[in-house]
Amino acid sequence: MNWRGGGVFWRGVGSRRCRVCELEEEAGDHLFVSCGFVQAVWDQVSTWCRLPPVFAFEARDLLNLHRYLRDSRKWKKILQLITHTAIGCIWKYRNDLIFNKKKQINLARMLEEMELSSFFWSRSLAKATELT
Repeated sequence: MNWRGGGVFWRGVGSRRCRVCELEEEAGDHLFVSCGFVQAVWDQVSTWCRLPPVFAFEARDLLNLHRYLRDSRKWKKILQLITHTAIGCIWKYRNDLIFNKKKQINLARMLEEMELSSFFWSRSLAKATELT
């Protein structure tokens, strides 16, 4: 499937460089793991959640982050929710750069949105589990 992504540049879609850092070719693992800006996001997530620094080599490692902890099942679920919310925010802000012609990403605003979204999702899920 990679060959199709390689052809978009020649069809006038534009640069394949990461729109967040403009340093490397954009790929899922780069966008969610190795991009310098995104590493700052994961540093803040680990600080916010009182975790050791997040080390991931692939996006899959982030999705399984909660499995490597020795904490309660409830905390693992919360961390999983925060991780998914962070990935969603990274994707949303990346799309804003591309499709809404934003000039740059405001890290503080993104982290604030991520924290609020995580809080609202956790409240919503807590209410849903009370009903079942």
